Amino acid sequence: MAKIAIIGAGVSGSLLAYKLSLDGHAVSILEKSRGRGGRCTSKRTEWGRFDIGAPFIRTHDEKTINLLSQLEGAEVARRWSVSPVDYTFNSQMTTDVQAQHTDERFYVFTPGMNAACQYWQQYCELITSARITRIQQNGSGWKLSDQQGEYGVFDWVITTLPWPQVHPLLAEHFEGLPPQSEAQWLSCRTLAMQFDNMITPPSDLIYLHNSSLQLLVCDSAKPGREKATWPIWVAHSNHIPSTENLCTDESDWAEGACAQVAAIFGQTSLMMRHRYQHVWRYARLSHQGQRPGILLDPAKRLAAAGDWCIGGSIPAAIKAVQRLHSQLAQIL
Repeated sequence: MAKIAIIGAGVSGSLLAYKLSLDGHAVSILEKSRGRGGRCTSKRTEWGRFDIGAPFIRTHDEKTINLLSQLEGAEVARRWSVSPVDYTFNSQMTTDVQAQHTDERFYVFTPGMNAACQYWQQYCELITSARITRIQQNGSGWKLSDQQGEYGVFDWVITTLPWPQVHPLLAEHFEGLPPQSEAQWLSCRTLAMQFDNMITPPSDLIYLHNSSLQLLVCDSAKPGREKATWPIWVAHSNHIPSTENLCTDESDWAEGACAQVAAIFGQTSLMMRHRYQHVWRYARLSHQGQRPGILLDPAKRLAAAGDWCIGGSIPAAIKAVQRLHSQLAQIL
């Protein structure tokens, strides 16, 4: 049995902790935030609960579907029978609307998108508010440090943070790492809204084109959600304009996003009763960036993986973890 530290309590870290715990290892997850979920974070407010990060899982990958089916059996996931539509803004600022035809399946975690992480962490130790800034190896194993002190000693350290946060932790332990320039990473603003107006949407899931927004989701319409007194919609910005306008005032950006949503719903004015905004700074690697792939050094007992190995999504995170776990199972 190995004593393993996993840095990051998002999808990658939580699923890997679950798999390694079932293998009989003693796993501790160290998370910089007070909660769990990473980009699968759910937010509870006085006006409702909603997902402020990844809104759902969209996939046709058989292994991912098998995993989600197991979570359905544990009442942690539900299939979402939604019919998405495409909205394209044209030069006259009117919209062309088309239904999407796809054989992909849509799933959500329940009662919020962080529920799977909580389920996967059931057999391990979770240490929150631990922002690890350095990892050190000595004769007995690995020690991890933050501003409050040290954690350890561990036989293995595996980090599942976003790549720009992984790089400074591993740079002195791995040679030839790809660069971690933040300029190669794109952000995403997410805005949850509750409106004064009653609206009749064409779908609960709307993909946007030629817009500063990329996605509009009726969070209240997802299966397994709390009944909201008034629907909550969550808008996700396009990565490039979000990154280019990262310093834009939150109120200005929210008003601009609301105006785009008003155009989609055919409203001359759409008033937000409540709103909540969050910026995901390392949402996706740009086309100029270089993917480092899974990092594994059996001699040093050090590894790293995340959605950045394959692509920025929950299915990508799941695939990366499955591949790393398969490699670790032959070593541990």
